[in-house]
Amino acid sequence: MMLEQFRQANSTDLQELEQGLRQKDAEQLRKVAHRIKGASALIGAQSLSEAAKTVEFAAKASDWSQQQQQVDLVLKLGTNVNQFITNRLSA
Repeated sequence: MMLEQFRQANSTDLQELEQGLRQKDAEQLRKVAHRIKGASALIGAQSLSEAAKTVEFAAKASDWSQQQQQVDLVLKLGTNVNQFITNRLSA
């Protein structure tokens, strides 16, 4: 099922995003944020997609000033979306 595939991939992407921030790896942040942006848009998770877009563009510019806050938002929204999917699939 598409939602289950999204949930699994999103879980991995969220971990990789957090790792990219810890390592201050702008390229990893950009790539992972881009994946999250596109995948979440496909399932209609617009808030997550927009937050990931912000991280992606800040990473392109190597702008670290707000990255922690923005990545934290993506992690929170991504976790919420994953939990919503889990709840829907088990209902």
